[in-house]
Amino acid sequence: MSQQAFSHRYRAIVGPLVAVGLLIAPSLSGLAAGQDREDGEWRAYAADKAGTKYSPLDQIDATNVNDLRIVWRQSTIPDETRQGSTIDPPGGSQNTPLMADGRLFIMTALGQVAALDAATGEVVWFDSRPASDTTDGEDAPRAFAARGVAYWSDNGEDDARVLAVLGSRLVALNAKTGERYPDFGDGGEVDLIQGYDDRTVDSFRWRSAPLVVNDVVVIGSAIRDITSHTAPAFKEMPPGDVRGFDVRTGKQLWIFHTIPREGEPGNETWLTGLNEDRASWEYTGTRTCGRRPAAMRSSATSTCRCRRQRTTTTAGTGRATTSSLKRSSASM
Repeated sequence: MSQQAFSHRYRAIVGPLVAVGLLIAPSLSGLAAGQDREDGEWRAYAADKAGTKYSPLDQIDATNVNDLRIVWRQSTIPDETRQGSTIDPPGGSQNTPLMADGRLFIMTALGQVAALDAATGEVVWFDSRPASDTTDGEDAPRAFAARGVAYWSDNGEDDARVLAVLGSRLVALNAKTGERYPDFGDGGEVDLIQGYDDRTVDSFRWRSAPLVVNDVVVIGSAIRDITSHTAPAFKEMPPGDVRGFDVRTGKQLWIFHTIPREGEPGNETWLTGLNEDRASWEYTGTRTCGRRPAAMRSSATSTCRCRRQRTTTTAGTGRATTSSLKRSSASM
């Protein structure tokens, strides 16, 4: 079976318990490398950079869907990745695997990156969980798992990477070996708490998968925007800015302020309250990138949908056009 045929026949489902491989026929002996590896693969969280969530595969249809059989199962916490840990899994796991070069790249329910053999479901490699900082031998705290990872390759240099947000860190892993790149960021990782120019934050979390456009890794920010009687809203909140990082070095290339700073389009709509001595844009947060960014292929821009706001940033520069319910679009 060719890789294209295998891709036509493969479907993966990752839920709270298992990842499942489905095939019409059980034979995988013909899986071959070297053919059109992008044809039929799933290399981005929403299928492609445009976020179409579409695949042209047509081998599975109404006439043969009843013939599908499960050929392997894999836990969202594969035993190999536990490294002896007995920590309980979360109540649910939301993850969309990527498929490239015959491998599935997943974020486990414990917040680790792992690669599975797409034909067998076996673990090929995984990024080790951080060692426990306790003195009594207890497990390290369970990491906060994101909904997916990003895949990037430079065929000219035979370089393929898996990009992932692990807690407050951005990491780049070799897609073949799972090893981190020591020259990426600081010792193989980028501290995402840093880099907010004129604002200071003390934590970072983003559950969406990164987006790579023109060798730029686009990362949003998650902030506390769901309030209740136990989690009240505050006047001053951390920013939900969107940032771009060099895929090879991890260097921050640009930042887009979802709440425009002075001199940026739309800043004039953030007024000063009657009982305030400074404009609301100086301290307001709770504006952030939505669940997944997408890119417009024609103009090589990355688009993030923000709450009450749509933001379009040029991937290489961070320059933007912005529109909201209160104002029309403008260019920086």
